[in-house]
Amino acid sequence: MTDTSDHARIAELTRLAILDTPAEQGFDDAVALVRTVCDVPIALVSLVDRDRQWFKAASGVTIGQTGRDTSVCSIAIEQRDLFVIPDLSADPRTASMSLVTGPEQIRFYAGVPLVTDSGIAIGTLCAIDTVARPQGLDEQQRAGLLAIGRSVTALISARVQMRTQERRHAQVMNDVTALESMLDAQRGIWPITGAEPLAAGRERAEAIARAPDRAALFSAIQSTRMPMILTDPHQPDNPIIFANRSFLALSGYREEELVGRNCRFLQGPGTDPSAVRRVREAIAARETIAVDILNYRRDGSTFVNELYVSPVFDGDGNLLYFFGSQVDVTSLTQARADLQDSEARYRSLFEAMDEGFCIIEFLDGPHGPLSDYVHVEANEAYERNAGIANVVGQKVREMVPDEADSWVARYGEVLRTGEPIRFEQELVATGRQLELSAFRLEPAERRQVAVLFQDITERRRAENELRRLSDRLETEVTRRTSELLASQEALRQSQKMEAIGQLTGGVAHDFNNLLTIIRSAAELLTRADLPETKRQRYATAVLETTDRAAKLTGQLLAFARRQPMRSEVIDAGAKVQDMLDLVRQLVGTQIEVTFERHASACHVETDPAQLETALLNLSANARDAMKGSGCLSLKIESVAEVPAVRHHPPIREPHLAISVTDTGPGIPDAALDHIFEPFFTTKDVGKGTGLGLSQVFGFAKQSGGEVGVRSSAQGAIFTIYLPCSVASVTPDAAGDEEGDRLPIRNACILVVEDNVEVGTFSTEILRELGHKTEWAPDAASALAMLEAEPDRFDLVFSDVMMPGMTGIELGIEIGRLYPSLPVLLTSGYSSAVAEGGTQGFELLSKPYSVDELTKVLARVLRSAG
Repeated sequence: MTDTSDHARIAELTRLAILDTPAEQGFDDAVALVRTVCDVPIALVSLVDRDRQWFKAASGVTIGQTGRDTSVCSIAIEQRDLFVIPDLSADPRTASMSLVTGPEQIRFYAGVPLVTDSGIAIGTLCAIDTVARPQGLDEQQRAGLLAIGRSVTALISARVQMRTQERRHAQVMNDVTALESMLDAQRGIWPITGAEPLAAGRERAEAIARAPDRAALFSAIQSTRMPMILTDPHQPDNPIIFANRSFLALSGYREEELVGRNCRFLQGPGTDPSAVRRVREAIAARETIAVDILNYRRDGSTFVNELYVSPVFDGDGNLLYFFGSQVDVTSLTQARADLQDSEARYRSLFEAMDEGFCIIEFLDGPHGPLSDYVHVEANEAYERNAGIANVVGQKVREMVPDEADSWVARYGEVLRTGEPIRFEQELVATGRQLELSAFRLEPAERRQVAVLFQDITERRRAENELRRLSDRLETEVTRRTSELLASQEALRQSQKMEAIGQLTGGVAHDFNNLLTIIRSAAELLTRADLPETKRQRYATAVLETTDRAAKLTGQLLAFARRQPMRSEVIDAGAKVQDMLDLVRQLVGTQIEVTFERHASACHVETDPAQLETALLNLSANARDAMKGSGCLSLKIESVAEVPAVRHHPPIREPHLAISVTDTGPGIPDAALDHIFEPFFTTKDVGKGTGLGLSQVFGFAKQSGGEVGVRSSAQGAIFTIYLPCSVASVTPDAAGDEEGDRLPIRNACILVVEDNVEVGTFSTEILRELGHKTEWAPDAASALAMLEAEPDRFDLVFSDVMMPGMTGIELGIEIGRLYPSLPVLLTSGYSSAVAEGGTQGFELLSKPYSVDELTKVLARVLRSAG
């Protein structure tokens, strides 16, 4: 488990003794490689101290440390793995850091925690960019950064081990020097000879060791940390005759197991034969030798000795014995191996890159200081991308003399400023278009710049070709689009004319039928000898047929969403429930009518009359589909959204769903796409107008809702979706209907109507009702009459659709000039009313009956009085 606590980290940094140390090549190479692999301008080996982060190696920046308060690495060391922030300015943990908000403007960070063998994170190896990178690092870059991070961690461990071994080695060498001096002083009094038996030799050595003047010498040999042995060349096979405690501890053998045996028994299959041969040759020549040799302990494990063998002579130059001192360099050897492995991984990454990479070193030349550079390192991809082989050792002025100035200027600026660059340039000598990035290797005194590049010649050629093809394609698309738009416009016009033809044909057919009835009845009414009973029947036929014509135009306007909406907030559930008796009467006793209410609040803002008409139309269609018998189900429920209908996306808002379900045979699939079209019907001739579902469609759309249909062999389900309203139900504004029916006479009414016939007829009706009237053909004339006699009129009765100022605009102007003068509007159809409403004015729809006119006049005049 990684320990990220400050106390543990500070103690570990102290143990490593790495803070504030000079630059080291291995760490500098690591950050240079990170910049290349991750394609970033800045890379750091950052160690997080108590109040700062200190850079053991840095590339792309000139500062050596920053405060902890602006350290992203302080966050990264708390992670277990690669830590990435795509945009530092958008992350709340880093957005306010000075390196993000200040002139440095760093934006992207990717860091690998550096965790020591003790499990403590001491810092990070990080890649930093000055632009945000929403995609972070690709897989190859992530793998490369992690691999380099492991190598840096190994480098830190190797560095510690090497320092420990060097310190130990120095101490041992001091011991060796002191011991050799002592041995030299005692050399003449050690009478151990090859002619003497081994046991006797040991006894003599021990006796000497017991002598008072020898105590200090043997005490030093036994207590030194350096393993030491003595061998006797005068005995057969040059056996060990003495080993100190340090050697016994190192080898794992007891003294009795060592003494009398040749040193070769410590060797094994992993021992280098050449090292053994060198030792033998030195002994044979009675010479001093230093060699690294692998030996085996008693338990079979290995250790590496840095072995020093020296011959010891007496005062007359006679060889007495060989003295062997040893240093255990196993850890140091492993550290060197780890370092070599780390360098091998660097080299593997270096050579595996697809991009060309090189390190150049600036030189002083005939053209001045730093006027030339030599390639000191390059990977195999250099030749593939640049087209130049064997570049290492080549100077740029010798390699490409005609363009050397340009390359020297580019990279010289990087060396001088330390600012990385990214650019494109053609290598004219080989005709390659290159995309390059370059950065200075620290410290600047190295005078080296790293360059990463790739050959984009084919890419640029392809882009140019693509651009050319794109231009051609754009021209062709423009031409084809123009042709297609023209064809579509012609098709739309054709379909429009076809639709208009179908619509006008249907309207003409139905209206001609109605006009036939009206005309025939009117002609019969002109006969003087017509009996009163027939006169009454024909007059009734005219009135009923007029109502049917008004209903027909209302359905057309509802489909076109041009029918004025008299919207109010209603309880749709209560409305549907109140209609059940009417629906049962409409469909007949052979059809069962059921109602389900699954919504507690059913408030919607709509026109209640049009809702009633829509539900009656759906019920009539269901009755006809079931041939007079079956089950008709009405259901009302709240839904969270309206499903996708007729290729329209879902409406994700609460709606009230009112569904009408029948048990008929369903609707043919071929007819489903056309059922809401005006005059489309699947009924027999004479059985329907084809406008019922058109009214339902127009009502739903004009209410801000939708209508959907599902059909199967078991029947059809029509669902009207209306937006839910949070407002309260509109109070009943009908007023006292009995009071409205009481006629008001002797009012002076200004009639504004641009159609002479309609204006004349309107004034006659009003006079028949006992009112005085004046007629104005347009709004301007009406305003002039009001200005001349502002107190004469009790009410203005105006058509809506007139040339110039509309009736609504006239009403607004009258309200401004004569606030107490009421205005009543009338219209058979008005786009202004359909789109903008009546602006608060009472509206009497054409055609209207005398009874309706009487009632509305009474209501308006009473409300104004």
